[in-house]
Amino acid sequence: MINISADTVIQALDYPQLIAALRQDFSGDICVPPRSHFDMDNPHASTETTLLIMPAWQAGGFSGVKLVTVAPDNSQINLPSIQGSYLLFEV
Repeated sequence: MINISADTVIQALDYPQLIAALRQDFSGDICVPPRSHFDMDNPHASTETTLLIMPAWQAGGFSGVKLVTVAPDNSQINLPSIQGSYLLFEV
């Protein structure tokens, strides 16, 4: 598995080209079901932590899933309030 850091992604992307490529790719036969949303009790915080699971795939092509947690109180302990990862699979 290759892990790519956020800094590497930011340095490698040309955002106007990225937006154009995403617009073109998502105009095709891409399946993007509704995201799953889970509110999880967090006894160490004043509010729940949210887990978001967002899959997408192209038949016979790639599939991927974005995993995100939203924990608003994390900023009080020097952690990001939003953390996420994207897993890309070649079918």
